[in-house]
Amino acid sequence: TTTVNAGNTRSLAIAYDESAKRVVLAYQRFGSNAIAKVGNVDPSDNSITFGSEIEVNTSHTLNDINVVYAPDQEKTLFVYKNQTNYNYGMVRVGTVDPSDNSISFGTEVQFVSEASDIVGTFDSSNNKIVLAYRDNNNYGAAIVGTISGTDVSFGSVAQFQGSDSRNPDITFDSTNNKVVI
Repeated sequence: TTTVNAGNTRSLAIAYDESAKRVVLAYQRFGSNAIAKVGNVDPSDNSITFGSEIEVNTSHTLNDINVVYAPDQEKTLFVYKNQTNYNYGMVRVGTVDPSDNSISFGTEVQFVSEASDIVGTFDSSNNKIVLAYRDNNNYGAAIVGTISGTDVSFGSVAQFQGSDSRNPDITFDSTNNKVVI
């Protein structure tokens, strides 16, 4: 057993960076900012060694954090709700350095003015990130993002449910090349 954080933790998310062969964790300590940690699994004894904690953002209280790996770009995206700024939906692109189990981030990008219950997946047929979330009316909404280096840009929001849509989930169906929410 390896302890990731000795304090109270919430909004835990994890992804596997295939190119770096590392796990990437994101979590929020109560009363603190979101943290990212990169870990290396040793298959000989199933132990895991983590690098240092890296703050995903130092100026906001974050919640609803999720991590999505984009294999074609070899990037890990952190998507979250910024509780300090009116629940903006935000994203940062991270690049893992396997030599020291660290991660560096591109510029934080706002993808929508209000979001909760944010989840994401990578559409490998179109090389896009797709986010689903609950909007300010509690309706289900989705948005598609394009990654370029450590930047990401987004298209228009599409509503997928015109009624209460709490806690959506999302996945990519590689057999049919479809995103399922």
